Amino acid sequence: MPIAHHLIVRLEDGGVLAPDVATRRALVSIVLRAGEHRGLLAFGLADNHLHLLVLGALRPSTVATECGRLIPRLHAGVRCEPGRFRAVDHLAHLANTLRYVHRQDLKHGVDQDPRREGTSLPDLPGLRVSAPWLVRRARVTLPRLRGRELVRELGLEGLSERVVPEHLAEAAAAALGLPSLSGHTAAVRVARCAAVQVGTPALYDVELAERLGVSTRTVERGRAVALAPSLLRAVRLQMDLQSRVPAFDPAAPFRIDGRG
Repeated sequence: MPIAHHLIVRLEDGGVLAPDVATRRALVSIVLRAGEHRGLLAFGLADNHLHLLVLGALRPSTVATECGRLIPRLHAGVRCEPGRFRAVDHLAHLANTLRYVHRQDLKHGVDQDPRREGTSLPDLPGLRVSAPWLVRRARVTLPRLRGRELVRELGLEGLSERVVPEHLAEAAAAALGLPSLSGHTAAVRVARCAAVQVGTPALYDVELAERLGVSTRTVERGRAVALAPSLLRAVRLQMDLQSRVPAFDPAAPFRIDGRG
């Protein structure tokens, strides 16, 4: 009996699933929502397909089926192909497959996601906190997995909690998987409060308000909101990551040295 399955999902037209940060974060939200109660352990986005690692035997309502139903909302008029899958038979195979799904950009030579936001990699060491259940699942299922190993997948030897003001707003958005801090949803309000609390006392209220696009009164209120320490930690880690791993620049010319 397999202990898990490795599934692949793609659009029928073979198109790019998430060409920008906003779409990538929206797709990740779909995957996490679909996978929480269906055994999802890891996922990784390449340019035109998505890898899913799902615990247990395949059922008619797998995470791949649900993703196939939800993902077309990001691509009007296009459907997903039926998911392909392979069995995962033992623990070492499971650990290797987790690493494999996190490395799809390297495998396919895709450089659009240098911070691996289109994978479950940010969730496991606490860079993103929108799916705490995924961390618990990975700890129980793969007890030998270590944070240092996960961070090295980002090309770094370590990460530090620190405040880098120029990355504050983007770090708060990334920590909750939001496209930005624009809007008035509950998640955006929480992310803004996290940015305020992390940015204090490094920045004055007027500086925080300017960086976050809010009033100084909103900054003052944001300090009084009770937030999970894990979220504040994630924002600090994201600032360190973003200061050391540059974002993808779609306007940059193609390199001619054969590496992107």
